[in-house]
Amino acid sequence: MALALTNGRKRPVMVFFHGGAYISGGGDLDAYSPVGLAERDLVVINVTYRLGLFGYMSIPEIGPANHGFYDQSAALRWIQDSVADLGGDSNNITLFGESVGANSIFCLMIAEGTQNLFHRPILQSAPLGVRLMDREPMIQRLSKLAYKRLTSSQAPRTSEGVLSLQTELTIAAKSYPSGAMALDHL
Repeated sequence: MALALTNGRKRPVMVFFHGGAYISGGGDLDAYSPVGLAERDLVVINVTYRLGLFGYMSIPEIGPANHGFYDQSAALRWIQDSVADLGGDSNNITLFGESVGANSIFCLMIAEGTQNLFHRPILQSAPLGVRLMDREPMIQRLSKLAYKRLTSSQAPRTSEGVLSLQTELTIAAKSYPSGAMALDHL
């Protein structure tokens, strides 16, 4: 499926991971438009992955959640296998990300089975939870709220109900300084 505009030339590939405190965001937001980089003769791919209740919200009573990380790993495998069809060089893939996007890249750097999927990382924020604000109280409150809602007699039973819970958790996160910073672009 090689595109006619590739002219057989392999272009460097830039893969972006957005921030948003693992609660909000998306690679398709206007703030993360790939147009400027793509105009520099690069193949640019913005990755969107599961967030919040669907992606990263671990509830201690239920277990850990890492679905967003699995989405990121799967995206990199797809890029490695398919980017040549888009005119990209599968041997020249650079990941870049800000905030938790940078943290995600750091995790991909050390995770088993992902190192050969990219060649260079650009971390546009400090990884490993190095932050100006402690998010632990926010995370604990949101986990308790999610557990309470998911185990009550009125637990959501439809996709609309679960999406409503995700919205409730996102709004609750805004009451914390670190959550408000991450969610300001919504």
